[in-house]
Amino acid sequence: MRYPTIPMPRTRTVRAGGRPDGDHHHLDARIRSHLGPAGQCPEGDGRSTHVLVFDDSASVVGYQATDPVGRRYQEAAIAVDVLGRSCRCGRELVGVVHFDVGHADLAPVAVATRPGLVAVHEALRAPDDGAGVSTVEPALAVAGAWPGPLTTLVILSDFALTDTEAVTDLLATRPPWVDHVHLVSLGLVPSFTGGVVPPWVTVTRLGHIPGQVAEAIHRSFTRTRLPSRRTS
Repeated sequence: MRYPTIPMPRTRTVRAGGRPDGDHHHLDARIRSHLGPAGQCPEGDGRSTHVLVFDDSASVVGYQATDPVGRRYQEAAIAVDVLGRSCRCGRELVGVVHFDVGHADLAPVAVATRPGLVAVHEALRAPDDGAGVSTVEPALAVAGAWPGPLTTLVILSDFALTDTEAVTDLLATRPPWVDHVHLVSLGLVPSFTGGVVPPWVTVTRLGHIPGQVAEAIHRSFTRTRLPSRRTS
């Protein structure tokens, strides 16, 4: 399944001298506006725990790679902010894991609080001392060890992995520690899916349109939330 792309406005052109006509702040504000609210908190007293897994290998962050400027982190922060503003129950948790495990990872925290949001924002960056590995299994092991089950596991990668079997195992059998897996491809659709995606997995391929990363994560966050009430 692929999510439809939100109709994002075009980015402005760069003026003479290299100064952009409209900065990232204005672009981020437009993305927030297009996302809309994150709905209402689900009934009951259970937690919703979401973990974002980031690939910082050279094929993602290198020159002419899929995300050399790190927009995926900026847009992930937008989606987290929207969730935090919409949460009234205090039970929406977000964690962050990098392929370079142990570098800026964050166990899930409540995003309805300012300390929680600040902690997530600090984790949403490429590790300064990471090796840029293309191996996902150690990150999955970290996420699987946190208190669960996780509501959603979102993996953002180009899926040029050295251990594709770690993801094919997810496609074969849903592990007990996660309810839903979202493979967000920063490039081609992963060939190892074989065109067969089980119901606990969503695959989304992204291009280079601003807002796509934020939208994909936002949809994962809101998958189990209730629709917003309309006000007359």
